[in-house]
Order: sequence, then structure tokens, then C-alpha cells
Amino acid sequence: MQEAGNILKKYWGHESFRPMQEEIILAAGKRRDILALLPTGGGKSLCFQIPVLLQEGIGIVISPLVALMEDQVKALQKKGIKALAIAGGYLSRSWTHYWITVSMGIINSFTCHPNACSRISSSSV
Repeated sequence: MQEAGNILKKYWGHESFRPMQEEIILAAGKRRDILALLPTGGGKSLCFQIPVLLQEGIGIVISPLVALMEDQVKALQKKGIKALAIAGGYLSRSWTHYWITVSMGIINSFTCHPNACSRISSSSV
């Protein structure tokens, strides 16, 4: 878990995890199914953001909260983490660009609104 602590310090500037975060991140690192219930402000986002940075590949987050996902992606980008969000309403040319970016592994974290994700899965990109 030392590596997760290093990521927490490097990108978020925190010395330690909040209650339950470390256990959730450890379980995610073992690719276990997780149902995590944390209070508002309990640090849920780190529970899926840090495991993405611990592993190869792309982490996919599906969120119905457009404003929150856009804020989180902007915050990750400011930290130098390659993140992308799709909320919907994009032109087909933009979909192609996003799909290529995701499929080539150019990003670490891909956040998608459920409607946009269904549009991607049904497109012929």
C-alpha cells in the first residue's frame, strides 16, 4: 500500500488516507468487486482515481453527475494526470477523436455519462 500512499502524497498532498479509503483502494487493486458507501466529503473519488494510477491501462468511470465529473477531470488534468470526460452532445467527429484517444491508451482516466457511454457502444466508430 506504500505505492498508493506515495500517489496520495504526490498528487493530492495528503499524508494519510481518510477512514475506509485505504481498504477500498487495496481491494480495487486486487480487482475485487466493491460496494463502498462513504459520506459526502468522505473521499470517494480517490477510491477510484488512485487505483487507476497504480495500474496499467485506463480506468473507466461512469457517472450521471455531469458537473461533478467535469470538475474532477479538470482537477486531475491540473495535477498532470491524463483524464478525459464525455458528457454527451458531441459531434461525430469529436466521438471519433475521443474513441481513438481512449483506445490508444493516451489517457489514464476516462469518465463518461451513462447516455454518452451508450452512444459510444452503439456507434460505428
